[in-house]
Amino acid sequence: MFAFHKQIAEIQDIIASGKLGDVRLYRIAFGFPQRAKNDFRYNKALGGGALLDCGGYTVKLATMLLGETAKTAYSNLNYIKDFDVDIYGSAAMINDSGTTAQLSFGMDNSYKCELEVWGSKGFLRTGRILTAPDGFEPTADITIGSETETVKLSPDDTFGKSIEHFCKCVQDAKTREETYKTILKQAKLVDEIK
Repeated sequence: MFAFHKQIAEIQDIIASGKLGDVRLYRIAFGFPQRAKNDFRYNKALGGGALLDCGGYTVKLATMLLGETAKTAYSNLNYIKDFDVDIYGSAAMINDSGTTAQLSFGMDNSYKCELEVWGSKGFLRTGRILTAPDGFEPTADITIGSETETVKLSPDDTFGKSIEHFCKCVQDAKTREETYKTILKQAKLVDEIK
C-alpha cells in the first residue's frame, strides 16, 4: 500500500529538482523485532521469511526509484537457529544508468523503516517511508553541506487508495494490465534475490 502514498511522489520531485545533485545511492531498510515463534511469518509452508515479508517492501520501493531497468546485482539471505525461513537479508539492485539501491530487511532486527537518498550535492533521509498510517505527517531531512532542513511531506490514506486502485483494476483493462506488469516485475526481482 505504501506505493500509493503522496510522500513517494514528493520525494521523487525533490530528487528531480536537482537539489541533491546526481543520485549516487539509495539505501532502503525495513525490519522489526522478532515476534512469537508461531507467527505465520516464520512458517515456511505459508510462504514465510524476511524476503517475502519485509524484504518485498524494499524491492518495490527500489523498483519505483530505479525504474524499469532495475535488476538484482547481488543478494544474501540469512538464517538463524530454530527457524527454517530466512530471518534477515540484504541485496543490491542497479539500473542501466548505474544507480544502485542497497536493501536491508529483517524479522529479528531493531525496528527500522527508512529511505536515504545520497546525491552529489546532499542527501535526504526519511523514516516511516513504508508504514505511514492514515493521517501521519511524514518528514524528510535534507542535508546540503552542514545545513539540515526538515521538510514536511503530505499525510495520506494508503489503505483507502489501494482499495480504490483495486476497484479500478477490476473496472479498467488498461489499469489491470499495467498492474499485472508491475506485479510480474516484483516477482521476477524477488526470484532473483532468492
